[in-house]
Amino acid sequence: MSSWSGGDRAALAPEGAAAVVARKSTPEDEAVRDLALAAVDGHRAAGAASAAIDVCYLALADSPAEPTLHLALTEAYLDRGWRTLAGEKLVLLHRIAELDDDDVTRQR
Repeated sequence: MSSWSGGDRAALAPEGAAAVVARKSTPEDEAVRDLALAAVDGHRAAGAASAAIDVCYLALADSPAEPTLHLALTEAYLDRGWRTLAGEKLVLLHRIAELDDDDVTRQR
């Protein structure tokens, strides 16, 4: 993944980025996380909240404590009108931030 240039990443359609996330080889690969977030943003912009949620689930399967993915999932839940799930996700994110002593995530 690290051999990709920034331009290559930007050129990927959300579906292409999601495919990369699905077959990634390193769970903590920041480039893959960034691709997942780009795919989520692309799907949300296209009004495809379900696809955005799917990408979040794929990425969270290997990086369950990644706060940016939890925030993206919360936003996609809100896009679907799933306020209860979004609230539950924020409670989980707060717990993760407390365990990691992550002030940045708590402030977000």
